[in-house]
Amino acid sequence: MGALVLAQLRFFIVFLQGISTTHGMLNKILFWIISFLAYFVVIVTSGAFLGTFIAPVVGNFTHPDLSVIDLMERGVSIGARFACVWAGGLALVLCFIQGHNKRSVLSLKKRNNA
Repeated sequence: MGALVLAQLRFFIVFLQGISTTHGMLNKILFWIISFLAYFVVIVTSGAFLGTFIAPVVGNFTHPDLSVIDLMERGVSIGARFACVWAGGLALVLCFIQGHNKRSVLSLKKRNNA
């Protein structure tokens, strides 16, 4: 099992070294991976944050025996899990929107210069 993982890691390193020599492709790939992860983390964090404050309000009606701290802890968990369901797809869509906006800005600059 360890040899397989090592072989995959070597392949990935060779792949990245080959990409890095072709016009900064590695920088572009890293930019989009980091953008995706940043969107993902922001979505999950905002879901947990919203869950923290919504759960005590709703929880007073559904679980009146729990304390506010317990309801807030449940809210963080439920909000983060719910946001994780949507975060991957939404982050991907936001990356595509960002890429489209970048490409349209570049094409406008090229038209104005030509």
